[in-house]
Amino acid sequence: RRASIIHLSIRKKSTYHTYEKIMTTVSKETEDKRPIIIYAMPGSQFTAKVLAGMQSRDIDHYVQFVPLKPDQRREELPSGGTMVPEMLVGKRGPDATIVAGSETILEWLTEHKQDAQFYPVVPDCSDVSKRASDEKLAGLVWYYNWANEEGFRSSMLKSI
Repeated sequence: RRASIIHLSIRKKSTYHTYEKIMTTVSKETEDKRPIIIYAMPGSQFTAKVLAGMQSRDIDHYVQFVPLKPDQRREELPSGGTMVPEMLVGKRGPDATIVAGSETILEWLTEHKQDAQFYPVVPDCSDVSKRASDEKLAGLVWYYNWANEEGFRSSMLKSI
């Protein structure tokens, strides 16, 4: 058996869940309680989004930083890929679940963790969330953080 690998397709539109679906699929009895490891690179805003979400919902997790060099990173990521964030649920092996991509990770957590409602359930708010989460916003954030000089200075070079 192979580990389950869940990837976010660039063209895939995110799935938004209704309150009823969340309440009927995740309960204390059905919640996935396996340990979670988030594989991260320093400076990744997509990893920061996942970690901020998990911390806001008090979801227990570990963080494993991976090398910046793609060949070395490929050796450390459970999927054998090069993109972060990546989430490993359970121990490496055939029963593990590997989830790649920040939106896909948040969707998986919403479906498998009882208190991880990351998407609004009020219809008007859900609409805004859908529009804000398409690939255009991610591209704009990427440009602001890395290509725009002023944005780069005030985000990636900013010290705490």
